[in-house]
Amino acid sequence: MRDEKRELMYENVREAIHEDMNEETREEMREEANEDAHGTVSEEVHEDAHGITTEKEDEEMSDETRRKRRGINGIISEEMREMLNPALRLFIICLATALCLALVNDMTKGTIELRNQQEAEEQRMQVMTAADSFEKLEGWEDQDESGLVKEVYAALSGDELIGYVFATISPGYGGDIAVTVGVGNDSTITGIKVGENQETPGLGSKIADEKFTVQYEGKDIAGEIKIVTKPVSAEDEIQAVSGATVSTRAVNSAVQASADLGMKLLQQNGGGGK
Repeated sequence: MRDEKRELMYENVREAIHEDMNEETREEMREEANEDAHGTVSEEVHEDAHGITTEKEDEEMSDETRRKRRGINGIISEEMREMLNPALRLFIICLATALCLALVNDMTKGTIELRNQQEAEEQRMQVMTAADSFEKLEGWEDQDESGLVKEVYAALSGDELIGYVFATISPGYGGDIAVTVGVGNDSTITGIKVGENQETPGLGSKIADEKFTVQYEGKDIAGEIKIVTKPVSAEDEIQAVSGATVSTRAVNSAVQASADLGMKLLQQNGGGGK
């Protein structure tokens, strides 16, 4: 019973308070409630709209970025093609040229070697005319003190040893000079032949002339062969080519090296006398 009275009393108080509130106060409360509700809705709508706009902008910017990237990549690719195309063409040309040269070299290598062998054989025949064949020798290297002798051949007439032929290389004024020298069983020089060289045309190149080389024929290999610039006055002298002393001495060094080695080989085989 007491609880019912208490509840009734509270209800009367609330009604009295409500009645005491003027109309203006109630209007303010309604406006605040409306503003709160409107603000919440506006914020949600704005956030949704902003989110949609941002996503659209992101998509548009992504498309623009992709277009720019494609454009940049296209420019770079075009520049790379412009740079690489000439280089690629040059590489292909160089490769084709190298292959052609290698093919030509391979095709002509055998021919060149054969021609060189034939020329060397002809030179051996020219410095040792009495021989009809030549046999390449081995094991003589330790006896050559000059280092100029490159090959040694036994000169044969039938089965008879009649001397030796030496292929030498001597440094001249313009480069190496190839000299072929023949030494007979009688310890004399049978002849010399100046081959490939790079000596000065009209000067040093005259060492290949017969006028110069013939001076060596018949010289005794037992002694030193001397170079003079004036007309010879002794059996062991050779007159130098005018204006080509260096070239002349280079040839003479090759001849002297052949003579020294020839003497050793002849002595080993019981020869070495006139």
